[in-house]
Amino acid sequence: MQRREAGRTAGEGRAWAASEVRALAQALGDPDRWVREGAAIALREQGEGAAPALQALRDALRDPDEFVRWRSVQALGRRGAAAAPARADVQRHASDPREVEVVRAASQRALERIDAAMRDGGAAR
Repeated sequence: MQRREAGRTAGEGRAWAASEVRALAQALGDPDRWVREGAAIALREQGEGAAPALQALRDALRDPDEFVRWRSVQALGRRGAAAAPARADVQRHASDPREVEVVRAASQRALERIDAAMRDGGAAR
């Protein structure tokens, strides 16, 4: 249970150390789907501070669990223009008719946020 809760409580109310972000990025590959989802939620809450986790979040978009994909795409959307390298990955989920609706909808919102941040000079909304 402790591993499952670690992602949800890491860095609450403060900027995170790079080591914490790296640990959460690593947790996205944990065998326990609850750990992976918790890590994605924590990275979502950190937003742009989750920069070291970009590749891990992109990889998590291929997770077999829809909730992990959903939380990961939300985390990418909160990264603003910094998520531009993942834009094509997010677009694939937004337009894939085989993807579950919650992930498609979150992907569309993430694209809107990424695109708006790119137009506005980088910051996420």
